[in-house]
Amino acid sequence: MTAANVLVMVHGMTTNPDACSPFGDYEQFWERLCASNRQLRGKMVKQIGIHWGHEIPTLSGSDKSIAKNWGYDQSTHGGVQKDEELTYAQKVLGNRVNYDAVRTDPDPNNILLPGLFGIGTEIGLPVIRSKLLMPIRENIILRGFGDAVYYCSTDGERAVRKTAYKQILTQITQIKSHDTIRLHIVGHSLGVTVAHDLLYGLFAKDHKPDFVLENQGDPDSEKLFSEWRGKAQSGKLILGSFISCASQIPLFTMRKQTMVDILYNDGLFHAEDIGIVGSDIRWINFYDIDDMLGFPTRRLYTPNVAIREIQVDCGDTPEGAHMGYWENETVIRETAQLLYQNCG
Repeated sequence: MTAANVLVMVHGMTTNPDACSPFGDYEQFWERLCASNRQLRGKMVKQIGIHWGHEIPTLSGSDKSIAKNWGYDQSTHGGVQKDEELTYAQKVLGNRVNYDAVRTDPDPNNILLPGLFGIGTEIGLPVIRSKLLMPIRENIILRGFGDAVYYCSTDGERAVRKTAYKQILTQITQIKSHDTIRLHIVGHSLGVTVAHDLLYGLFAKDHKPDFVLENQGDPDSEKLFSEWRGKAQSGKLILGSFISCASQIPLFTMRKQTMVDILYNDGLFHAEDIGIVGSDIRWINFYDIDDMLGFPTRRLYTPNVAIREIQVDCGDTPEGAHMGYWENETVIRETAQLLYQNCG
């Protein structure tokens, strides 16, 4: 019996201060992939769009239909989840610590440098500071990197994994007509790490996953995780393709002592631990050197013959570079080609 190809998309950090939906981006990216390779359409038995970490506004009309096509039914969602509290919490935080709010605070204990943003001083470094550095600090670092800080915490890791893993495992369990599932995962930014952690938990041998050991999910999702880990170990779940854009895996190696120990001893991580076997290309990592939150990753792994890394130009500003992968022609072309060739 042939394997069922399943496409999973996982968004990354969100710099938007308001509730937003990732499903429109998933749908547009999928349509761009199909336009690049017309033979790709129809290859996927199921498309799963992962939503984690931020609140989604009330959906209606075509937005609601698109979300359902990617496996998200807002009517059964059950209100704001713990990880979704990030949206409003970060908005409140930003309103309190952004410099515009600070510099207009009349409190006598709020002491500013005299004339820093007065008339006639917006030249040189102050211009760079106000036009470039502050948006980076307040959009990318505070809101975007704030997501990463959250995921590094015990509470945040549990909340994100509970949300993301359950969505994937529940939906692939619904596929009844195929004995084997072939996963194709597209991850962006922090979503690369979330996807990588899932793959490691499923495919790494002689490993006891935190998701079950630390009760990071609910009983049903933990049971599903154990079942699908068993299938991954027996070859009933396989990795078809892994597409990573703006990988933050190099940053996240610092959160586990075992990974630090490997690097300290000049070691490498093992590609087979995330399901990459053989010499055919299975993983493509895209990065832009103007992207402050995305890094080359291939040279951390062995063997890496099945891993390809491609430098791209997604934008000229740090935020534009970080968010521009979804529209980059090289990313679209290479992703479409890899997905098609690995569908079997």
